[in-house]
Amino acid sequence: MALALYANLWRLLQPFIKGHGRSLAVAYLLSFVGIVGMFGAPWFLAAMLDHALPARNRSLFLQYAVAILISLAVFFLCSLLKSYLLAGTSERIFFSLRRRLASALLRKPAHFFAKHETADLITRVSNDTEFLSLLFFDYILASLSGLMLIVLFVAMMLAWQWRLGLYTLLTLPCYVFLLSFTQRSLSRAAKTAREQLSEQNNTLLDHIGGVKDIRFYQQFEAADRRFAAAADGFTAANIRSVLIGEWSYNTMELFSRLITIVPFLLGGYWICYGTASVTIGTLIAYNLYLSYIAYALEMVNVGIIKLGQAMPLIDRNQEILAYPEEECGKPEAASDITDSIRIEFQNVCFSYDGATPVLKDFRLSVEPGEKVALMGPSGAGKSTIIDLLTRQIEPQQGTILLGERAIQKYNLPLYLLHFAYVRQRPYIFKTSIEENIASGWYEIPMHIIIDAAKRVRLHDDIIKLPHGYETLIGMHGVDLSLGQQQRLTLARALVREPAILLLDEFTSALDRKTEEEILDDLFLNFQRQTIICVTHSKAVAGRFSKIVEIEKL
Repeated sequence: MALALYANLWRLLQPFIKGHGRSLAVAYLLSFVGIVGMFGAPWFLAAMLDHALPARNRSLFLQYAVAILISLAVFFLCSLLKSYLLAGTSERIFFSLRRRLASALLRKPAHFFAKHETADLITRVSNDTEFLSLLFFDYILASLSGLMLIVLFVAMMLAWQWRLGLYTLLTLPCYVFLLSFTQRSLSRAAKTAREQLSEQNNTLLDHIGGVKDIRFYQQFEAADRRFAAAADGFTAANIRSVLIGEWSYNTMELFSRLITIVPFLLGGYWICYGTASVTIGTLIAYNLYLSYIAYALEMVNVGIIKLGQAMPLIDRNQEILAYPEEECGKPEAASDITDSIRIEFQNVCFSYDGATPVLKDFRLSVEPGEKVALMGPSGAGKSTIIDLLTRQIEPQQGTILLGERAIQKYNLPLYLLHFAYVRQRPYIFKTSIEENIASGWYEIPMHIIIDAAKRVRLHDDIIKLPHGYETLIGMHGVDLSLGQQQRLTLARALVREPAILLLDEFTSALDRKTEEEILDDLFLNFQRQTIICVTHSKAVAGRFSKIVEIEKL
């Protein structure tokens, strides 16, 4: 069981440990030297008790005393250097893990996010990895040092006094058996606790997202009760997990104490009956060795218990890494990139649940440069058409063509270069205005960013801000109006210079005057581009050259 726990952790961290093999090797070489130094102190103490003190030999006493101090100094210095190396290495390993998790999340298909709550994913990348990082440094790396100490001390004890060493060796399988016996229920309890924590976080995130509605409808007490129920579930599960962990720890602690007492009884018997060459000094040294081994066993025990509690976290992060990333297709040759941007939907069918159709035998053709408005009631599939076209989802039947090829046959990154997309509620990153506009493309020169802002009539508002284009948005920065947000996203689309601009209810939250101004800017700046606009507004649709009415099935 314990080996399975370590193997699971290794599978998660192995790709990130690869680059740190030298640091880990040096750290554990220092640990080896320190353990040898630790073994030396009791050995010299035994010699002092058996030879220097009975003979009242001051010179010999000082020699042994200096040897003991040197042994302890070697152990102390090696431990300091080892901790310094392992602390930095551990943090760099988990920095790489967090970065890989964040990168993997951005590359997951849309249906992955439909299956997972946002709060849960944040908990995995942030809280779970932080817990694992502390666990790895404080317990796992320490338990590996503990295992090394146990192996070396048992070998040295067998070489020095084989009877006592054999006793120590025989107690270890009993310890391992007892340890494995406690792990299964602990792992299950820890998994339940983490699941309840995610449920609590999801409830809190739901309340924060709907705080305005809670205030308007005065649903504070109902929200309190709902959160209390979720928090109570987590509290009960966590108490059970902690109690099982404590019971496991105390059981192993009692066993560790027992194995340090028995050698005194055996040694005392051998001394009294003269059946073995065991001295008082040897017994005291062996008691110290067993206390070291007991401490090492305790480190291993705590490490395995903590690792058992952390198994759900490891599995949750493994799930993110193992979940297939979005298929991008093979890299395109230059000759494969289409010159035509004609769009055609051929008998496309789509259903979210596999039973209720949203689109059935849907047909649509859009010529290059055409301005098309998609209208229809809610649930008719207008936004679904945009998601299909941007390959967020795939049709169950039918074909979507760009030029003469089905869109699935294009390399995804190159395919998406043809598009820019403005949503009803545009997402504004919590960075500077410059970075928000530049996120539409790669390494945008500043003069192009300024030109795009001027073309959508946002430049004058920007230069009035405290730091101009370097002004931060959101959190510790400024807040933009909805009209300014839409202009910013249009500027982001402009720097991309797309062939096709997709708009999804992008003016629905604006007043009529701002809406007209943004539409004017839109048609002025995207004269050559194909525009497909989803809208409920007849006034907005009237500005487009082609209106497609979509009926709800």
